[in-house]
Amino acid sequence: MKISSLNTVCLVVLIIIQVPLLGVAQTTPLLVPFRKGGLWGYSDTTGKMIIQPQFTEAGFFKQEDNLYFAEGKINGKKVIISSDGKFMEDDTPASNMHMGEMMVFDNGENYEKQDDPSLDRNGLHGFRFNRKTYTLVSSPVYEIFYHFFNMDNCAFVSLKSTQKIGAVDKSGNILIPFEYEGNVEVIGDKQQYVKLKKNGKYGIISLGNKQMVPFVWEKIEPVNEQRTHFLVKMNFVFNLIDINNKGVYPTEIYDAVYSNGLILASYNNSFGYLNGDGKIVIPFNYLNAKAFGVAPAVEGFAWVRNKAGDWFFIDKKGREYYAN
Repeated sequence: MKISSLNTVCLVVLIIIQVPLLGVAQTTPLLVPFRKGGLWGYSDTTGKMIIQPQFTEAGFFKQEDNLYFAEGKINGKKVIISSDGKFMEDDTPASNMHMGEMMVFDNGENYEKQDDPSLDRNGLHGFRFNRKTYTLVSSPVYEIFYHFFNMDNCAFVSLKSTQKIGAVDKSGNILIPFEYEGNVEVIGDKQQYVKLKKNGKYGIISLGNKQMVPFVWEKIEPVNEQRTHFLVKMNFVFNLIDINNKGVYPTEIYDAVYSNGLILASYNNSFGYLNGDGKIVIPFNYLNAKAFGVAPAVEGFAWVRNKAGDWFFIDKKGREYYAN
């Protein structure tokens, strides 16, 4: 970020702010934007005020270019705020603000597939796979290998002719029919289940081809550590179910979003948060809300609006960084 230093006063302020901030990220406790009335300050995570309310806008602190700072507004002007409460005007044009870089990492394993027609025998289409040498030899009928299981002796694959997905063993015996589409997502605490798509709807089967969750859902998303509880969606309505298609939360919910380990949901026109076990962690008390970790909040916090119409931040314990 470029910070203006057009005159001596700004230079002095910049030095005061910048010098203590070198390495400050390791020593400064987390500061949370705290709304009091119509102004913003900063508190620690217990709610103790550290920087008194004086800003009309205040964002979370961040580290950038060896500086630890927050951006805010005071008297209609953008300011840069240091962790000791000092601030200076920021006249950097918005187009010059550092927005960060997006990097995409692919954690999938890639294998070079070689076609071998000799693996087509007696109407079956086999494959050979060696994980140590990253070699995969398969019948030419297969296009994509999605997931290997049963000690790499079986695999979910798609057919070149139809792009449909099924599962076969190394000899080509069909274990799961080629009637699925899209992609393969392995789930469960022992990776014993698979989320698939059939006729445009999602469901879950076991590796033994037992249907666990019927193929009726527009969306299925794991929401607990074991990946055996799911947020499911049909026609704008959400439910929370387990791997046996049993309800985990007793009623339908709306506007549900899973993020940062909690489910944002609305019920009776109010917003609150559930965990993956269907327990209400933060009551349905808010007029509006965003999921945890979604801007303008950061990880571990959410942006909510109370019945009075005021927006402010909360943490995962339901602590409100707000006072009238």
